Amino acid sequence: MNRRGFLKQSSASLTLAGGAAMAGCVGRGGERLTMAGYTGGDVSIRTGELVAFETSLDGAIIRRADAGYNDARTIWNACIDKRPALIAQPRSTTDVAKVVRFASQNGVSLSVRGGGHNHCGFAVSDNGLMLDLSQLNRGEFNRESSSAIAQSGMTWAQFDGLTHRAGLATTGAIVSMVGLPGYTLGGGIGWLHRKFGAGCDNLIGAEIVTATGDIVRAGLRDNEDLLWALRGGGGNFGVVTKLRYRLYPLSHVLAGLIFFPLDDVDAVGAFLDGYLADAPDDLNVWMLHRMAPPSPVVPRNHHGKPVLILAVTWTGDEATGERAIAPLSKIAAPIATAIKWRPYPEWQSALDGAWGDGFCNEWVGGYLNAYDGPVRDIIAKYVNIATSPLSDVKVARLGGEFSRCGDADSSFGHRDANYAYVIQTRWPRDEDSARHLAWTYNFHRALKQVDAGGVYVNFIGKNEPATRVEAAYTPSTLARLRAIKSEFDPDNLFSQNANIVP
Repeated sequence: MNRRGFLKQSSASLTLAGGAAMAGCVGRGGERLTMAGYTGGDVSIRTGELVAFETSLDGAIIRRADAGYNDARTIWNACIDKRPALIAQPRSTTDVAKVVRFASQNGVSLSVRGGGHNHCGFAVSDNGLMLDLSQLNRGEFNRESSSAIAQSGMTWAQFDGLTHRAGLATTGAIVSMVGLPGYTLGGGIGWLHRKFGAGCDNLIGAEIVTATGDIVRAGLRDNEDLLWALRGGGGNFGVVTKLRYRLYPLSHVLAGLIFFPLDDVDAVGAFLDGYLADAPDDLNVWMLHRMAPPSPVVPRNHHGKPVLILAVTWTGDEATGERAIAPLSKIAAPIATAIKWRPYPEWQSALDGAWGDGFCNEWVGGYLNAYDGPVRDIIAKYVNIATSPLSDVKVARLGGEFSRCGDADSSFGHRDANYAYVIQTRWPRDEDSARHLAWTYNFHRALKQVDAGGVYVNFIGKNEPATRVEAAYTPSTLARLRAIKSEFDPDNLFSQNANIVP
């Protein structure tokens, strides 16, 4: 009998008569705990097995009745309201292996939380086992190799705090509270991708717990195929517990925001499309389209009005950067300019205030060949009728070092695209979600008519079909990823992600 058949038969034999469930009760007046199974249906676990599992861990197991349960299950996207049966908070890779082995051997649905920032809510599942990596939050810097090893519960704020002291950095997210593993394994575009490549391009080693609970290492000389898959293939191959990053000399950047009225989007966009095509790798520009926030930087008479914001990063010397950025503030009459020479971690956290916890969120995106008239017209139309002043659409210039990485180096594809875009809809959780989601999906349908096809894994929406994952990769890359998935996770235990089916 194959392993999948064994798990299904075991699940059937363990289910309580009459379907009675005691989720949330572990050894407290009940003999079994019924949990969601990862192949479908429910599985029922004996109390003795649960007690043995819990006592084997150095970390904690949190049950539904325990203090701290709601805090532990709550993630960044307030629209995700799922209730796992158990939450495991391991304190070591060995603990993680025990959790994975327990889930695999008992057929239990397993979700994995790194930074908890994923908008789709993959980090938590109803009545399953949630593996919360937040206690694994230490890092180690190696000056000789210009690299750092980070545990997978670290955020970019924590990681940058480690590397900045040595005057080094690597490509990370555009907000600092994002966790390392989800961002990196999904690809990783940010403020530095034109200079240093995508986040995953700088992943040079990983420690990973596979579906069997084995601890393996992937690197440039060990399990090279697995490292290739991790560089863009997401969390499909196991639980990554440590990540080794290549670092680069970078302490300060010339960076900040230039605000224009959205009515100037054609003039600004037409200039940018040409100017950025020939720009040096040191210059990175994101275009943010939204209602102007009530920021002290922005004149009060523009608050709440549609704007185009250029988020600019220069990684070279300050004087050359000032000359390179100067033309951007002269395209039209800016509403405000706030660019300065600053520590890189300060810039990476500059947008954190606009993307904190407690709000509902949905993201959808894709790639663009050009930031041209048809694209700008659609963006202006939908931003002008935005249902929430907190929503925006971001367009990031690619190219540079990002585009020099080929399919042989990583599984993160679409390196020939000139831009990536994402519609990031955000609204208070007490509001009706339907109208915000309708605006999001109508906007996305319109942009898909003029985009370049494909999608960045980290910009796939939570309600998009499974075929959308396939659009993130070339056919040959997808076939190779499926083969590696079949080797390391043939039964698809790690399915709560942008899933690649083995």
